[in-house]
Amino acid sequence: MIEPRLLWEQVPDESEIRGRIAALQEQLRAAQLDAAWILQPADLYYFARTAQQGLLVVPAGGEPLLRVRKSVERARAESCFPAEPLPSYRHWPGRLAA
Repeated sequence: MIEPRLLWEQVPDESEIRGRIAALQEQLRAAQLDAAWILQPADLYYFARTAQQGLLVVPAGGEPLLRVRKSVERARAESCFPAEPLPSYRHWPGRLAA
């Protein structure tokens, strides 16, 4: 019989998160894609262990980039990836073109 666990006891550890990232990166390489952009809170939690509003860029190889809109300190405490501020979306066109 499976013992019930409380929500905070179900938080994935760093090795599980990194395993998920490695599996995604393998799929990206197999599909010949450069990166995945993860925006949905549930997906951010699954891949970065934070549901902060933001963006996780997972390259086909290398370390993911976590950018969050509001509570950078909270994202840093929750995630195993370094979190940095995400600028306003209205500034994206100029930054993406660079």
